[in-house]
Amino acid sequence: MDIEKIGGELNRVRESDGLEVVAGRTRLSLLRFSNSTFHQTTDTDLDGVAIRSRFGKKTGIAMTLNLNRDSLLSALRKSEGIAKVSPEDPYLPPLMEDGLREYDATVPELSALTPVKRAEILRDIFNTFKNYRFFGVFFYYDARQFMFQSTGFSLRTAFNEAQLNLLVVDEKTDNSLWIQKSLRSPDDIDTEEIKETIDWKLSFVEKETIPPGKYTVILEPVALFNLLMYLPYLAFSGVAHTDGYSPLKGKLGEKVFSSNITLIDDPLDDTLFPVKYDAEGVPKRKTVFVENGIFKAIAYDRKTALKAKTESTGHAGSPFGGIMITHIKMEEGEKSLNDLIEETEHGILITRFHYVNIVDMQKLVFTGMTRDGTFLIENGKIKKSLSNMRFNVSLFDILSDENLTVGKGAEDIGMAELYDFREPARYRIPPVKIKNFNFIQTGK
Repeated sequence: MDIEKIGGELNRVRESDGLEVVAGRTRLSLLRFSNSTFHQTTDTDLDGVAIRSRFGKKTGIAMTLNLNRDSLLSALRKSEGIAKVSPEDPYLPPLMEDGLREYDATVPELSALTPVKRAEILRDIFNTFKNYRFFGVFFYYDARQFMFQSTGFSLRTAFNEAQLNLLVVDEKTDNSLWIQKSLRSPDDIDTEEIKETIDWKLSFVEKETIPPGKYTVILEPVALFNLLMYLPYLAFSGVAHTDGYSPLKGKLGEKVFSSNITLIDDPLDDTLFPVKYDAEGVPKRKTVFVENGIFKAIAYDRKTALKAKTESTGHAGSPFGGIMITHIKMEEGEKSLNDLIEETEHGILITRFHYVNIVDMQKLVFTGMTRDGTFLIENGKIKKSLSNMRFNVSLFDILSDENLTVGKGAEDIGMAELYDFREPARYRIPPVKIKNFNFIQTGK
């Protein structure tokens, strides 16, 4: 059955007061490689339907991956049965008004990155560095979704993307390097740039272990993203504020970070993912969350907005509620990554972090490890590779006027660890230099 016809078919036989149907079709094409050998290529097409039935303020949700009529009818009846025995939700938003809303954020040319084409790109890199081992995944993802409500409202969306996650290992020295490329066009993949990065960073064969302590660090964009990605749902989310656990609760209009930090959610930027509507069908708009260090806005979906007695800001990450901020851009400074390195007498260059966890939510204290590309800087030059180090830092401290310098040369960064269900998300993050970054342990 066509996914856009499912809502109308189920609406004709519903017993509930109101009905919401979300039908989606996704294609995930994965090319995995290990030890410079392609070991898995899969093309998965998945259809799915989620149904929410309403009886007044009571709701029930059921899902099915089978689109035949019997399975869809069974899921409908299950959702109705669940709704009848569920407690009322006083903040359940009403159904949307009649009308069609849609956006298409696909780039047709991106589908040219077939498994064969992706293998050719990788093989070129592998053959250039036969003394290194390569591990990772190169995937293409395409998602189409249609939402129908019994009021006649419908939302049609589509997007596609590709991403390369590349781990390079020098088995002789045990040094490693992480390269992450989020693509919106086949032209975004620059193999010569990737080769230059590998050649440069793995040329520092000597590895040193330095003692724990506070150091000046330069975070490349992926490393900074590994920290900033927590702010949207910990600090900016309306759920965090209404439930009282946001470290920024009650601080709207106050200065919370360095004057050099401006964080903007810009879903209408054509150079990222141009997304016109959130998952509930609410129009999206540019939202400034932090401007020159001042906390300016809170993100709401429709349900959380009702709790807070305000309006949705267009940040629903699911058709059935749940907040997601997907297009964060951090404004750049004036110094390039090379400039930041050259002006540093003694410091550490960090490619990415691994296994980052929250230590103290209210103080925004995080711990984690450096991984796959950590280097010692002496007198403005990279001198050696460093053993991995565990950090323990507060974002309030390291992102302060006293400690932070924002660079230029921002990179577009997607969600590296997600392989199945994905949102049209992209961050644009520059490198930064941070003083007094606290390392509590060193290892291998």
